[in-house]
Amino acid sequence: MTNTPHPNDMTGDQRLTEAGQILATALRRLKNKKKQEKFPLDNSPNQWLHGRKTTRNGEPKP
Repeated sequence: MTNTPHPNDMTGDQRLTEAGQILATALRRLKNKKKQEKFPLDNSPNQWLHGRKTTRNGEPKP
């Protein structure tokens, strides 16, 4: 992060700008991590690399 003043000394616009920069950095890192991730992030039993193993009702696919 940049060398910014204390939040109490910042204007509302400066606070919003800094918050936006932090969120943009977090989203960029998450996207990069997701690109490198070869396995699903959640461990749902219905989530497979080659599609769903069950229908939306929970029944096995034919």
